[in-house]
Amino acid sequence: MYAHLPVAVSLAAVAVGLEHAIAHGSDDHLTAGARGILGLGLAGYLLSAAVIQGVLSRRRRPALIWPGLGVPAVAVIMLLDLSPLALTAACAAVLIAGVATGIHQHRHGEIKVAKV
Repeated sequence: MYAHLPVAVSLAAVAVGLEHAIAHGSDDHLTAGARGILGLGLAGYLLSAAVIQGVLSRRRRPALIWPGLGVPAVAVIMLLDLSPLALTAACAAVLIAGVATGIHQHRHGEIKVAKV
């Protein structure tokens, strides 16, 4: 019943982090707190997605490749003291790479998607 609660909390944290990035877009960098909220939210979302994908597909390897590898990528990005624009672009690049990887994995039969 509450299986998607971590995903919802993570996405709410991402929204707060993005709000700070937009509000302070002209600053040299975001505060450590704003980067932390954004990073923890995004990493939490990716980790939740990896667990859900691994359980539903009953295969760990594809889930570890993506979205699993996105978690340390986000951690590294958050440790860098980037400008809000560069930080947001780097996070977007991680997510875009994940979508491309997921499409590749699906086309090669490594992961399955739900039929709607």
